[in-house]
Amino acid sequence: MKKVYLRKQGFTLVEVLMVLGGVGVLVIGAMSFLFTILSNKDQAVVESRVVEQAEMMEGLMGKAVRSARGLAVSDGGKRLETEGKDECLVFRWDEAEKTVKYGRTIGSGCTVASEANLDLTSRTATVENLNFEIVNADDSSRTVVIEMTVAGYRPLWSHSQDFKLTFINVIDEGS
Repeated sequence: MKKVYLRKQGFTLVEVLMVLGGVGVLVIGAMSFLFTILSNKDQAVVESRVVEQAEMMEGLMGKAVRSARGLAVSDGGKRLETEGKDECLVFRWDEAEKTVKYGRTIGSGCTVASEANLDLTSRTATVENLNFEIVNADDSSRTVVIEMTVAGYRPLWSHSQDFKLTFINVIDEGS
């Protein structure tokens, strides 16, 4: 009598373990690659936001300082007041919120606003430190130095950068 052996369909334990190990290696590699891509994206976004924030503040503060007829720093270097021909601005660092706020008065012969309650900085970056300083306050020109630390945060990356901005205000009493 002949015995008929039926082959059972399926996989052996060794085959299943080999496939699971291979899939596990592929999944770990894919996750590592994805994490690297997301981390690099967050790094680029954060660094860009930090620089954009500083450039935006540099533009507005620089224009105000360069065109000012009168400048004053108060509150321990945390407040800058500029008086222009038709526009008066005040900039103040809010240490609690880590933002820069400003106040604006428009008109001929304006006076500096007593409060700075409008946000100059966005919520995508914080100003960790800010200091205003008038370096040489003689009759011909004034140099205003603004030192600040701007930081940005994302889930996979954080970045902080120091900036030192220098503006020269040439005071022209005749105009």
